[in-house]
Amino acid sequence: MAILLGLYGCSFSGIGVPFCYLFLAVQGVSTGLTGGYLYFYHGVSGAVFNLLILLMPAVLCAGALLLFARNCAGVSYLVCKDLFWGEKEELGQPFHRLTHSLGVATALIVASAVLKQLSFWAFSSYIQV
Repeated sequence: MAILLGLYGCSFSGIGVPFCYLFLAVQGVSTGLTGGYLYFYHGVSGAVFNLLILLMPAVLCAGALLLFARNCAGVSYLVCKDLFWGEKEELGQPFHRLTHSLGVATALIVASAVLKQLSFWAFSSYIQV
C-alpha cells in the first residue's frame, strides 16, 4: 500500500515520471533477492516455498502496480507539460482515470494478499523452510 501511495504522489509531481518506474524496479529487485536468499540458504525447499507461496501473489501485485504506474506516469507527464512548458491541458479526466485505477490496483493488491494467505495455508505444512 505504501508503494501505491508513493506512485500516487509521484503523479502530482512534474518530475515524477522516472520515479513511477523506480518503485517497480525496487519491488522487482527485492522479490528476486528474496527468492535468491531462500534458494541459497534453504536449497530446494526454499525455492519451492518461493514458487508456491511468494511468487504467485507477487506476480499479481506486480501487474497491478505496473498498470497503475503507467497511469501515474501519464498524469505526471501532463503535469510536467503544464508546469514547465506551459502547455495547458485538461487534467480532470486523467485524474479521474488515475483515481479509478488506484481503486482497481488496491483491489488487486488486496486479492494478492488473500492469495498469499491462502497459498500459505495450503502449502506451508508440506514445506519446511
